[in-house]
Amino acid sequence: MIFTRKTKQLKLKIKSLETDLFNITRTIAEVNQKKSSLKKLELEKEISNLLKVASLEIIKETDGYEEFFTSTYGTENIVNRPAYVDKYGNCIVKGYREVKKE
Repeated sequence: MIFTRKTKQLKLKIKSLETDLFNITRTIAEVNQKKSSLKKLELEKEISNLLKVASLEIIKETDGYEEFFTSTYGTENIVNRPAYVDKYGNCIVKGYREVKKE
């Protein structure tokens, strides 16, 4: 009985992942199809929508998220590029930040 229940849970998770992947793939194809006719603002909106469909969070602040950033010493404390994290907390793309040398 326990084996059957775990198998059903696993099948549901796999189905959920398949659905997520299908939605992401469909959205990528739609954006690619429209890319030549989109203006910059529209393209930015489409990319934002794609990130939402992919359940990616853009991390622009380093407080509490230091592990998602590669740090270099510089003249200011700024984020040069944001990090992208999925809904499971996995860092998909590391961000870059500059840390003021003291």
